[in-house]
Amino acid sequence: MTSTPEPGMYARAQALYEQTLPLLMAGNYEKAIPLCRAAVDAHRVLVEVQDEYLLDFAIVLNNLATVLTTTGRQRDAVEPLREELDVRRRLAAGGDPGHRNELGRVLSVLGVALATTGTFDEGEAMIRESIRIRRPLAEAEPAVYRLPLGESLADWSRVLYPAERFEDARSAAAEAVSILRGIPGDDHLRSLAEVRHMHGLALGRTGSEEAALGQLAEATETFLRLPHSPLAARCFNDYANYLARAGHIAAAAGALISAIAVSQAVGKPAELPEENLRNLYQTAPTVVAEQWKRSTGTKPPRWLTRSKRR
Repeated sequence: MTSTPEPGMYARAQALYEQTLPLLMAGNYEKAIPLCRAAVDAHRVLVEVQDEYLLDFAIVLNNLATVLTTTGRQRDAVEPLREELDVRRRLAAGGDPGHRNELGRVLSVLGVALATTGTFDEGEAMIRESIRIRRPLAEAEPAVYRLPLGESLADWSRVLYPAERFEDARSAAAEAVSILRGIPGDDHLRSLAEVRHMHGLALGRTGSEEAALGQLAEATETFLRLPHSPLAARCFNDYANYLARAGHIAAAAGALISAIAVSQAVGKPAELPEENLRNLYQTAPTVVAEQWKRSTGTKPPRWLTRSKRR
């Protein structure tokens, strides 16, 4: 493509992109979506005229896919991710490691989106391709590319577990944990917490309940270093289930109380941990009541101590 863009075309496209940035930084994703779409449309026209703008196009496609995924529109994110994937393949064709890593990123993100919205085989194949791309990069420049490799492995475990491929999920999560826990700094802690959670669940499903309990304990400790999230609440709840099965009733009650507090802090329903805590109370009321007092400094609430309705 050798045509020249119309005067002002690039400036208009760039202006739309720049208008999205403060909204994205402020987390105002709903308002950002229409501007992100407009920026994508404007850059698509540029790319049809001249390949010079491929990287700019990839960036605005990524922004759109990110806000759609973040706002729960994962199916809607598939189309811009597929388009970004085509662009990233063109950019990576020259062999540049940075472009190849970005290709691996899009493959992994799109793979998760596909695998979790009903197209498992295609999605898993994309994540495996991402790992094949990122593994040699990590071997060549571990300081730069081990974290991306760990994230792709974590994504793989995330789609394997609900597909009941528990041994494969355990193996992928174990490698991801091994990589991520050795990386300095805190920027990757959420990924580490999430994959430790997944590793613990997969260990439990493959017959290693003691190892699962240890990994879930590490996951909860990592989540405690992060801002509250729904996944943290789920992790505390899962940890409590394993603690209760192992006979650690007070610790299980403490984990469930944490799950309830985190759920409430992020504005999510806490029915599951509340129900689990109520069931635990029916089994060991004194232990659970004392743990509630220690954790909250208040008396156990009526919803906890009242008898279950028949």
